[in-house]
Amino acid sequence: MIAIQKTPPLVQLEDGTLATLEKSWLRHGITHAAHQAGYRKWWLADHIGAGVMEYFSQRVDERIVPLERIVEAVRAVLSATGYKDVAAHFCPPPMPVRIDLRHIAQSAGTGGELVFFSMLDTELASLSGRCTRHLRVEGLKEATKTLLGAHAWRRDCEKLSDEIVTHVRNRLNQYRGRKESASQPFLLRIS
Repeated sequence: MIAIQKTPPLVQLEDGTLATLEKSWLRHGITHAAHQAGYRKWWLADHIGAGVMEYFSQRVDERIVPLERIVEAVRAVLSATGYKDVAAHFCPPPMPVRIDLRHIAQSAGTGGELVFFSMLDTELASLSGRCTRHLRVEGLKEATKTLLGAHAWRRDCEKLSDEIVTHVRNRLNQYRGRKESASQPFLLRIS
């Protein structure tokens, strides 16, 4: 028997970029809509988000889904379950942005840390024009080992890893200081 692995589809955003559909993103948007409709502690957000995720994960013929189709599906489920008031308030939250440090470290090649930090700055600078405040920086340990040519985690890996984290936070604080982003700081997750 062959089992097809269910994977979340990619969401095509209005600017043409792609992001992975995530249950936490759906839950956040649904919870916000419920609050707007007057439900303060609404337990159905997780279930509805999971149902929409399951539906799109099973659609192997449709791996890239326009954002508007996701919005329509969420609103349809909310309306069908008797929560038209929540459906009316549903608006998708900004998608989280991911920066893959592994990819940047590999792309830096023989330029090492100097090129890596320059490329990282370019990625971080591009965030100021995007309509997101959720940033996920991934692959910290792998990128650190790649930059140092280390096969195992060493003491100097810890130092460089700390420098990378500090660098990302400092750059984001610079953006936070700008007028247009001072009211909404980035939500940062580094792994």
